[in-house]
Amino acid sequence: MVSCRSLYWILCFWLLIFTYTILTYQKISNKIKIIPLILLFCSISVCTGILIYEKVVKHTKTIVWFAFWSLLTCIGMILYTMNWVDDVFINIYITVFSVFASIFWCVASHAERVTEPGLHWYIWSITIIITLCCAFHNSSDTAITVYIVNCIIISLINIGYLYNICQVQPSGNRRCKRWWRVIVCFILSVALLIGSILHKTEEITPNEWELYIIVLEGIILLLVLIDVLIGFYQDRIYQQLPQQEQDVL
Repeated sequence: MVSCRSLYWILCFWLLIFTYTILTYQKISNKIKIIPLILLFCSISVCTGILIYEKVVKHTKTIVWFAFWSLLTCIGMILYTMNWVDDVFINIYITVFSVFASIFWCVASHAERVTEPGLHWYIWSITIIITLCCAFHNSSDTAITVYIVNCIIISLINIGYLYNICQVQPSGNRRCKRWWRVIVCFILSVALLIGSILHKTEEITPNEWELYIIVLEGIILLLVLIDVLIGFYQDRIYQQLPQQEQDVL
């Protein structure tokens, strides 16, 4: 499960992303909007360095690749915020790198077995959804279309993973936990898809779309905190159970 220090890093990353979204909603100048992105870039670099230095994980390849993808995404968002690239480029940029990173992430998480693969999937899905939230300010029809395609893909992938759980995962606490996490990611991706379609069809204004993203980011934080609190509660239960009962579970 997620440790307290990991939770602090999660809150730090989320706060910087949420700050960027708020600044965009308030139509603040690009020179100020770029500050949380730069801080996010530095925070990811520092967090990765600490994990590698302290040898928190047995295998560092996954962490390095995940950080590499996150840093590339930050660079893309910085370029877009400074108007050096357009919205079509940033959406295609995120799509291409996310596809390659997703393939590596799934293979590495199952092969290395650093943690339970379902947790890896949950972390990756939430990260992808948050990344889509960061790239929400699309002005052209092409960019919005690419954005919608991204939302559809992540939704379909989560449906496929739910089906996989039903086929291969035996009944029990672990299956319920994995179901909860995948369903959460699926609901968030569908919510993002619905909002982007409403934005494209002009059922909601650009300003309402930005407010929609702010609310969605708040919901993401709430769901992540619920998952963390449930995890802490389960850990305490397992610690109190006799060793023989733990083995049965």
